[in-house]
Amino acid sequence: MNKLTLGIILLDMVILGGAGLIYFKVKNKNKPKDPRSFDIFYFEDDNFCLNSPVRKWSCRKEDIECIKFSCKKVRLGNYRGFGEIVRKDTDAVQKIMFDGSVYSKKIKLITNEKDIKNAIEFCIDILTKNGIRCEYED
Repeated sequence: MNKLTLGIILLDMVILGGAGLIYFKVKNKNKPKDPRSFDIFYFEDDNFCLNSPVRKWSCRKEDIECIKFSCKKVRLGNYRGFGEIVRKDTDAVQKIMFDGSVYSKKIKLITNEKDIKNAIEFCIDILTKNGIRCEYED
């Protein structure tokens, strides 16, 4: 193949990619945002529910002994928050992991230590208002 043919193919790919991006943006512009999309948990009736697209998990608020939070540096200055839901009736704990988008309510590719601590404080505030004891291991 000569350079002209390769140039035309590359130009077609760029045009199709740009058209696809514009279509995606326009299609999702008026789509209603789920208010819980960045929350790691929510309360429904008298239940504590994890907001996970992978696995649904819930239990009654009264069955939770406490939720233990911690944060760790995972790589290259990026931090993650971790939680362990300790239940009264069993030794098994439910683990959760989250990033700074919980607090900022927007996608965060990199979460620094301050952002993850803000997210943990935000979660602890909501949980204590709902009568769930929390612990934070710094």
